[in-house]
Amino acid sequence: RGVDLNRNWSVDWGKKEK
Repeated sequence: RGVDLNRNWSVDWGKKEK
């Protein structure tokens, strides 16, 4: 659960940052 959320957050953040 925690890992899944962290992975989704990282992807979403990176997409918005780039």
